[in-house]
Amino acid sequence: MYVAVSLIMVGLCGLVSDIVGAKPGIRETAPEFSSCRINDRVYQHLERTPDPCNRCWCSNGVEACNRRGCPSDLRPQGRAPCVVGDRVYPHGQRTGDPCDRCQCFNGHELCTLNMCYIDGVPV
Repeated sequence: MYVAVSLIMVGLCGLVSDIVGAKPGIRETAPEFSSCRINDRVYQHLERTPDPCNRCWCSNGVEACNRRGCPSDLRPQGRAPCVVGDRVYPHGQRTGDPCDRCQCFNGHELCTLNMCYIDGVPV
């Protein structure tokens, strides 16, 4: 019984070493991936790339992104449009309020409150 157990253990150890260990003369290397050049900087494969609005990374030589959109406070100052009702106004454009002077400013509608008269009646 002791001899049989010893042989089984030797057999298992030999089997495991063949699976886990590298065979002599064979060199194991990881596959090579291309880097990305973005704005004069090099990013390695799977390295995050800068984008204030989206999640981006280098993917084998190509920038890949998950588009998430950009909140107005993360957009470059002075460029965010305004959504008023069902209309979109670019930065700097006056919005459609007939009584107040309103203008789109970096994603926010800013207004000066004026008294409004329609047919001579204050509204």
